[in-house]
Amino acid sequence: MYPVERYLSVLKSFVRNRAHLEGSIAEGYLSHECLTFCSRYLEGVETIFNRLGRNNDGENLYIDSEITIFSTSKRPLERKKQSAFHVKKRKRVSRLVLDEQGLAQAHRYVLFNSDEISPYIKKQEQ
Repeated sequence: MYPVERYLSVLKSFVRNRAHLEGSIAEGYLSHECLTFCSRYLEGVETIFNRLGRNNDGENLYIDSEITIFSTSKRPLERKKQSAFHVKKRKRVSRLVLDEQGLAQAHRYVLFNSDEISPYIKKQEQ
């Protein structure tokens, strides 16, 4: 199914009174938006915004590092959680493919311009 068709099926699921379709859809959409907005600010209650992922087994697989560029809080096996009302538009983006020299330059730029790496650089210079 295309994203628009999925979105329309969500809207059609809001219909409770077949005599007033538009009003039912508007009321359902508004109630869903209100509940979504309020659930972002609830603490101590499991919502779609603070729920653990489907493939999360409770282990932190990442090594805690003092260097912030190496620490991460990503979840590798999960997709970004999206609202039922999000319709993804396709965008044309130009992709940049780096050759070996460009990749090495970008790598050096990040390493040499990081304040956390400077003690190691000074240690190597001695």
